[in-house]
Amino acid sequence: MADAVYLSLENAVREAEQLENSGSFTRAEVKYIFLKRARFEYLLRRRRAPAARFLTYIKFETDLYRLHRLRKVQLPGNNNKNLLRNSVAHGLIRKVHSLFQRALGTFHGSVALWLEFTTFCHSHGNQRLLSEVISQALRLNPSCAGLWSFAASWEFKHKARNKQACTHGGILT
Repeated sequence: MADAVYLSLENAVREAEQLENSGSFTRAEVKYIFLKRARFEYLLRRRRAPAARFLTYIKFETDLYRLHRLRKVQLPGNNNKNLLRNSVAHGLIRKVHSLFQRALGTFHGSVALWLEFTTFCHSHGNQRLLSEVISQALRLNPSCAGLWSFAASWEFKHKARNKQACTHGGILT
């Protein structure tokens, strides 16, 4: 268990350097972030980690992303710093996506977790992943009416696909 946690943290050394070099976080804050991540990883590697542990880790990472965005607006910088800040933001979003994937691999029957992931994808404008998440959720939970109505409303509002929206809503067969 400890080896897997250390390996995942060793792979994130480059990310730690980016966090510090972007100017959004100090060295002490980066150290605190990785201590928290190590703690979360240990908690998730336990035998039957409940979904609430995944959600607290996801909340920590999304709060970290929000803090980065706030500091990014406040910090003046040249183009190289802005590119680095964008790659840091992209890395934080990728981390949240991977946490959702890990959680859903274990709790694929949790409709609330699927809806949380779709909300996150929608709020960050990742339409391609949102479409994949909705179809995967429907494939794994075909009897959930809430997922079907969400898929139909999303198809109708955001994709302007009336025929597919009616198919998801059960109007057409």
